[in-house]
Amino acid sequence: MAYQDVLTRHGTSAVAAQAKLGLARLYETQNTPAQALKLYDEVARLGAQSGWATEAAMQRDRLVSRHPELAKTNAPAAVAAEVVTNAPVADASKLAPTNLATGGQSNPK
Repeated sequence: MAYQDVLTRHGTSAVAAQAKLGLARLYETQNTPAQALKLYDEVARLGAQSGWATEAAMQRDRLVSRHPELAKTNAPAAVAAEVVTNAPVADASKLAPTNLATGGQSNPK
C-alpha cells in the first residue's frame, strides 16, 4: 500500500500527515472507521503546527457523526477537554492595566 510505504519511509516528514489522511479515507471506504478515526486523531493533534490538522479535525467530526459509536472509543480525549474547560480563569481586576498605544505595555505611573 503506497500510503503505508510513505509513512514507513517518511514518518516524521511533512508528507506524513497527508499520507495519514489518505490512508484514513481508504480505511473509511473499506468500512473500518475505527482505524480511520485513529489516524484522524493523530493528525489533528498536530494543532496549529500543521494545516492538515484542520482537515483531519473536520474529517474526524464527519466520521463520528456517521458512526456515533466511535465517540465512545475516544473517551480519554473528552476527559482531557473537560479538564481544560474547567481551568481557572484569571480575575481581570488583578491584572495590570495595558495601553494598546504603547504596544500592550503596562501604563507607567
